[in-house]
Amino acid sequence: MPTTLSSNFLKALISVALCLATFGSFRFAQAITRVKVSNVATMKLPKELGDWKTFESPTDISKADVIARKYMNKAGSMAGVVVRTSPSNAVLHDLTSCLINAQANPVVENDEHIQTHSGTLSASLVSFEMKNAQKLALLWFQAGTQTASNRWSWRLISSTSPAVREAPIYFQAEVTIKSSGDKQTDITHLRELSTCIYEELIHH
Repeated sequence: MPTTLSSNFLKALISVALCLATFGSFRFAQAITRVKVSNVATMKLPKELGDWKTFESPTDISKADVIARKYMNKAGSMAGVVVRTSPSNAVLHDLTSCLINAQANPVVENDEHIQTHSGTLSASLVSFEMKNAQKLALLWFQAGTQTASNRWSWRLISSTSPAVREAPIYFQAEVTIKSSGDKQTDITHLRELSTCIYEELIHH
């Protein structure tokens, strides 16, 4: 009987120790996550990007993890820019999820591969409807010069590129324009502004 009691007591001690260790690891992981999030500086974008200039809008957002701005070019075309900053250990969501949740019925038309001075910007060209208006957007993931048009490609890059794998944060970017009826011109404008955003994010 004493042997049985000693054995049970020892098992209980081991269980408690394991629980404490697990709890400690969980708290440590939480602490790391909080540090990464809190160390993300508030995103800023220039007032001028190439031929595009920003202007104040009621939909502007400026937070530590997301910024939203409106831009206009010399021809009078307007475009919206949204950039979200995420810790590298954050849950990875597809860029079209917000559009799906907003019932905007997004359709991925194709991938765009834009050659820039710093590298190739790979983005998804997405059409959708919001507030009774047809819109086009380019969406992509980015860390440094590395980009991907969807989360599956981004997972692959994250696992094969040491620079991306070791980066503390990554960006999710969206450039949107209201359809003018001239799709090719709309895409040209999207490509122009997206290139500027891509080049800007390399330095963040």
